[in-house]
Amino acid sequence: MSSSSDELLDWCAYRLVTCARDAAENPNFLSPFANEARQYGLNIAGGVRGDITVILALVVNEPITSESQLSASTVLSDSLERLAVGGTNTTVFKISHSRSSSSPPSLSPSTSKNFPPIS
Repeated sequence: MSSSSDELLDWCAYRLVTCARDAAENPNFLSPFANEARQYGLNIAGGVRGDITVILALVVNEPITSESQLSASTVLSDSLERLAVGGTNTTVFKISHSRSSSSPPSLSPSTSKNFPPIS
């Protein structure tokens, strides 16, 4: 998996957390939390302002070019026979997370030109 896909996953997780935090802090946003509160007579808008966590997973089927590349990837099995699909591919898992207390991820110059800035 390329470093740009790692950066993209981190960027997406952070952006989702940012959007969720913005919605939670918006006094005009009618969230599921606010809808439920209104059923009990509470006039609440926005969302729960607690710790917001997003976990994203990217699962890709990549060609196996060498055993060293395979060992450098994050895989869930040490058996090449079980990992190979059709003898030439392996399933690689990348998990990224972001929390409302996290700093924005840094993007390399080549990757950052493809995404809007994080505000």
